[in-house]
Amino acid sequence: HDLVALQRALRAEDWARAVALYGEYLPGCYLDWACSLRSSLEQQTLQGGLRLLERYESSAMWSELIELAGKLHSIDSTCQRTCLGLLRAHQAQGNGHEAVRVYQRFRDHLQRELGVEPGAELLEIGLHSGK
Repeated sequence: HDLVALQRALRAEDWARAVALYGEYLPGCYLDWACSLRSSLEQQTLQGGLRLLERYESSAMWSELIELAGKLHSIDSTCQRTCLGLLRAHQAQGNGHEAVRVYQRFRDHLQRELGVEPGAELLEIGLHSGK
């Protein structure tokens, strides 16, 4: 039933509901059809969540953005756009020190997981958040 509800939310572009409903589909099952469906659901939910994140950012809905960013991070812990939104939210709330901590943790995570550094925009915001 959760799968049907998630698919309905995605079709309706109800991104908040889709992100709230999302959970890894059949974890541990590596049959081709299950992997394909799992990957599709993950990508659709992440892309919809990023659209919602942009909406929250443009509307200065910082608390909602911070909550959403946590959920999106659980879907893709290496998504730089999610981290960028989170940094901006902390800065807008006057919480530069938390933005610096978020940036440092994310930078270290990217290095461990992918062997890469954050993008230029993320680096710029992360380095200047504590000032």
